[in-house]
Amino acid sequence: AAPSSLSFENPSPPPATIGYNVQSDSGIQQSSETQAGHIYAVTQATTQDLTLTVSNVSFHAATVTFEVQKPDGTNLNLGFFRSDGAVMGNSASEFITPRFGEFWINLPGAPLEFEWVTVADPGNAASDTGYGAVSYSYEIAKVEVTNTQYAQFLNSVAASDPGGLYHGEMGGSLGGILRSGDDGNYTYAADSGRESHPVSWVSFGDALRFANWLHNEQPVGEQGADTTEDGAYTISEEALATNSIARNAAAKIFLPSEGEWVKAAYYDGGTSAYDDYPAGSSTATTCAAPGDTGNAANCDGVVGDRVAVGSYPAAASSYGSFDQGGNVAEWSDGEAETEFRPLRGGDFFNGVSHLARTNSIAVQPAWESSGVGFRIARGHDTD
Repeated sequence: AAPSSLSFENPSPPPATIGYNVQSDSGIQQSSETQAGHIYAVTQATTQDLTLTVSNVSFHAATVTFEVQKPDGTNLNLGFFRSDGAVMGNSASEFITPRFGEFWINLPGAPLEFEWVTVADPGNAASDTGYGAVSYSYEIAKVEVTNTQYAQFLNSVAASDPGGLYHGEMGGSLGGILRSGDDGNYTYAADSGRESHPVSWVSFGDALRFANWLHNEQPVGEQGADTTEDGAYTISEEALATNSIARNAAAKIFLPSEGEWVKAAYYDGGTSAYDDYPAGSSTATTCAAPGDTGNAANCDGVVGDRVAVGSYPAAASSYGSFDQGGNVAEWSDGEAETEFRPLRGGDFFNGVSHLARTNSIAVQPAWESSGVGFRIARGHDTD
């Protein structure tokens, strides 16, 4: 991995003691004291065999500039703790007294990658609901966006979060992403045990901004036209208020339209007909705990919470997507209906009728709940 060049300003006079704290994707942290104002190396023995090396740099200068080397594929938060007192000991609880400054520098991991399924059979007819006709081939994500993926998005663009991409309930009992730090230095991590659960508590606008970030090749920086506010969708306060945002013609990665979503979930290209439920069947889906049973899903409160994406491996749609029924209901970028946008597929608490092809719920685009998430799609010729 190429080293990252970082810098920060010290108070005047500089602190007598500098310490550090490292947090990796595993959530394990390690703190230690410096040696005479220098930090040489941190080694974390984790399942990822993470090694962070910081060059021999004095941290007592007014402006500190240094390079950090880390392995590819690891999302890392590096924090420095400053004190005007002496180091009391080696334990984290005794590290520095008093502490007057804390800040975090996020080093995002490798770019996110997604598994895609091809939705072919262009020119198919619409279903009896009026949705599902698509004149081109495209690809849709095999599963919903997860907490781990959304946390990396937040770490890239939400050190400050003026767009409200993080909802406080994400850190609650039916959430899945924890936030640390203060405004300007926020960092995020998927909650242990919920890393592969679908992200929830996301609004329609949050999903559009995630798609913009992917369209813009996952940049790191403040929320703006180059990161979250333009790309697949042009977002403005007025467009949000009037619910008038539409997909741009050059969009590379986007929310599926309602027609694209319906086709991926219910259409069978082999029979040129629509299934009634999104697991390749017109028989009502069974709401059940995760397992290898066909035509099953996380619905009707049977589990009582979201489960990891892809937990029903024998319940794919005819095109090979999973979880388009149950777990979380999903946003699409279907045509604005005055003040509403469509949700499809039902969530972990909804009864099986919500999973049916005939069911679509129109909600306000600002709606956020434990049962609302999304997946993404892209053009068939997108690399």
